[in-house]
Amino acid sequence: MTAQANENAPENTPESNVEQAGDNLSTNTRRRWLFRLILVGGTTLIALLVLEVAVRIMNPPIQVGPALVRFSETLGFELKPNLDCTRRSSEYVTMIQTNSLGMRGPEVVTPKPDGVVRILCIGDSFTFGRGVERDETFIQQLQRRLNEAKPTSSEPRGVAKYELLNAGVVGWGTGNQLIYLQDRGLKLDPDVILLQMYKNDPDDNMRSTLFDLDESGQLKRGPAYQGLKTITALFNAIPGKSLLENSYLFNYARTFLNISVRPGGHGKHELTDAEVNERRRKSHELTTRLLQEFVSTAREKDLPLIVMTIDFTPEQAHTVDSVLEANNVTTLRLNDMKRDHPDLYFNHDFHWNRKGHQWAADRIQEHLTNLLSLKPPPGTSE
Repeated sequence: MTAQANENAPENTPESNVEQAGDNLSTNTRRRWLFRLILVGGTTLIALLVLEVAVRIMNPPIQVGPALVRFSETLGFELKPNLDCTRRSSEYVTMIQTNSLGMRGPEVVTPKPDGVVRILCIGDSFTFGRGVERDETFIQQLQRRLNEAKPTSSEPRGVAKYELLNAGVVGWGTGNQLIYLQDRGLKLDPDVILLQMYKNDPDDNMRSTLFDLDESGQLKRGPAYQGLKTITALFNAIPGKSLLENSYLFNYARTFLNISVRPGGHGKHELTDAEVNERRRKSHELTTRLLQEFVSTAREKDLPLIVMTIDFTPEQAHTVDSVLEANNVTTLRLNDMKRDHPDLYFNHDFHWNRKGHQWAADRIQEHLTNLLSLKPPPGTSE
């Protein structure tokens, strides 16, 4: 019996010993590599958590929260529709809500109801109202004031309601705004158009690939921001992307490194004085042509236009004024606002605070009341 069992037992040959030793070595190697991966991953995670806490303690002047814009084949980028989120920084916490058209405000009724005077406000982050609640924006303040001052229904004008639409998008330049007016804004049947411009618009127009000038100096359309399309798709594919959007460390790194998804940057190449001057000349020329086209589009539809410029340099103001004065466009110049009224801006963010929007609303109202033949409501600040 014992002899038979011994005969059936596997032979303890040198070959089998080598094979078993190899299996043990392979198992030990896998265990070591697994341990190393866990150690590296855990250490990295702890380091990132420590850095996240450190950045939050530093409380840098950055915005944290879900992305507000998405890629657009026609506009380059646009506000996401039906947003309902919170954006925060060291200076403010704001609720952001958009309608189905991607506008910061309630749904827009189309076709426009009888008796409604619709004022379409197109601009960038100042029009959007970065850092303030929707009701604090100059747009909403103007809408309340105009409706308080509107004539009674028995008067000939028969105005039932004044409606201001917020078509401001963070990061837009004159090119984006022109395309929006032509492709979407006019379909909303506005009665008045307010265009807001900021001093960085010429640079935005140059970085954008939406427009360029041909050899004869005429505008020609270019492709949308394909880089943004690619990066947006990659970012949306990341599991747990909401953690990154709400990470102070991630947003601080993105701001500190000045990461840009739009083409036209120069990387590490430092421009010479001649290149800087040439780029400035081209940016002013392109902005001038875009503004001329914007004015022509409004004039073709017989729409009153108000242009508001913010913090322009004297050179920029001269360039823009040459177009607006030649076309007899109503212009509101707020180019010395930051110098004369720094208290109307956030301390670290270069945008208007609540008081800044109120101050701007006062000035815009003066132009709108003249344009609409209205008397300013009582209580308007001087």
